[in-house]
Amino acid sequence: MDEGLTGGGATGVEILRDAQDLARRVAERFVRAAIVAARNRKRFTVALAGGSTPRAAYQMLATHQFASKSNWESVHVWWGDERCVPPDDPQSNYRMAKESLLDEVPIPPNQVHRIRGEDPPVDAAAAYEDSPRRRSAPLPGGRRSTRSAAAAAVA
Repeated sequence: MDEGLTGGGATGVEILRDAQDLARRVAERFVRAAIVAARNRKRFTVALAGGSTPRAAYQMLATHQFASKSNWESVHVWWGDERCVPPDDPQSNYRMAKESLLDEVPIPPNQVHRIRGEDPPVDAAAAYEDSPRRRSAPLPGGRRSTRSAAAAAVA
């Protein structure tokens, strides 16, 4: 594999030099997956991670080098998790992704599907779980779950 040392044989594990190389690898894989999905399905659905770890990757992806290669009209962004805070709170996963990536790329706002962390947790989980169904989009990874499972996860 380029830019990294490959280890583990068939495991597909890459050992990269530093956090900057990791950010670059994430951006490369994002762009590659977005191109293939847009070509094959006319849509790229991705679940973003929160916290501080992915920030450098989102910032890298927002650079012209990577952002110009993605068809942002086909990208739908979801979240894997969110903190129980409003979207403008410094601890919000949505805020971090918005500031480091989403504000920097031409993604249509109606294709950014945030978890309403300011709502009561059970209500927010139930609404978010129903959201892909209402928009005729599969959950990231093609998973289907039940409302009770989402509500139980935050309870």
